[in-house]
Amino acid sequence: MRLPRRALIAATAATAACLAQPSPAAVPPGLHVSGNRIVNSTGHTVVLRGVNRAGTEGGGDSSGVPVTAAEIGWLGSDHATSWHAGAVRVLVGEAQWTGACTALADQPSTYRKRIDAEVRWITARSMVALVDLHTGTAGCANVGRHAMPDAPVAQQFWSSVARHFAANPRVAFELYNEPHWVSEQIWRDGTPKATFQDCDPTLPLTARVVCQATQPRYRAAGMQELYDLVTRTAPGHLVVVDAYDWATAPPVQLLRGHPVYAMHPYSCPGPGACQNEGYAHANLDLLKRWVPIAKKAPVWVTEFGWPSKAGVRDIDGSGYYRETLSFLESQKPAWGWLAFAFDGSDKGAFTLTSDTSTYAPNSTGVPVYRALRRFS
Repeated sequence: MRLPRRALIAATAATAACLAQPSPAAVPPGLHVSGNRIVNSTGHTVVLRGVNRAGTEGGGDSSGVPVTAAEIGWLGSDHATSWHAGAVRVLVGEAQWTGACTALADQPSTYRKRIDAEVRWITARSMVALVDLHTGTAGCANVGRHAMPDAPVAQQFWSSVARHFAANPRVAFELYNEPHWVSEQIWRDGTPKATFQDCDPTLPLTARVVCQATQPRYRAAGMQELYDLVTRTAPGHLVVVDAYDWATAPPVQLLRGHPVYAMHPYSCPGPGACQNEGYAHANLDLLKRWVPIAKKAPVWVTEFGWPSKAGVRDIDGSGYYRETLSFLESQKPAWGWLAFAFDGSDKGAFTLTSDTSTYAPNSTGVPVYRALRRFS
């Protein structure tokens, strides 16, 4: 049956409009900081929403489950029920990438190939890959989430990583995950002799003395030093800086340049304590402290989550996600966010998925899943 001319024109226009739309998770390249916003090459504000792909960073918390192209497809938009993430945080260990600490490195060339493949799978689907230096070595002592990055290995890591991904415009760099137990000055400038390394300053003095005596000393690289290194090596890329105090404390003095500031709204005082029910909904107080910073520079919540299978009574984990997402989306402009986490399994304490065949969300993952699809 031949359509009337007016109907044919309307149908043609609708088809053209549909074809012109980007894929659900598409994020244009050329992202950069303009004032307190992340913008694309045409100056339009871009809000980066997605998830963490944990498990590849090494250390005691790492699942060690390899990433597959199929998994990244479920995170992107390969399937009708995909998550439609716009960004994926790629957790990386400096020892494994560089091989600088021979006693800690496990086949660095193989490790680099795996991370490289993950980043390519992410960016090929028009998502942003946020390469995060998640674990350090504390002077080649051990792989872990130490207080600060140790300068020689971190410098080698970022020189290599920034150069390696410099030609990929959808790669962003996060300098170091959750610096802690240091002052703002050491966070910014580093120190030639890292002190209180992994020693909680709230501990009794006698316990701190023992910790200081037994922990290794190393030169800590400051965030300004690493920011300058990365922007010099890979100009034109987003560079993300975690705040000190486990990425919760808004800095009094901002860094030179135009970084994106990462904060993690965990109200608990340290790793593991988040499983205490009393901390579940105090995260909003931490977020509100960052409103003044967000008026000056972009703020990106690169990690947030609540235990879903931690062996404690569930206190409406979905409520934790709902209230956090509601706050982030209500800001002007909205703050980007990356929920924690995918780790290649459906059994992790913070996992968002109920299985690893279709990556369907579990009860705590449902609000994240719905938000990603809503804003894609």
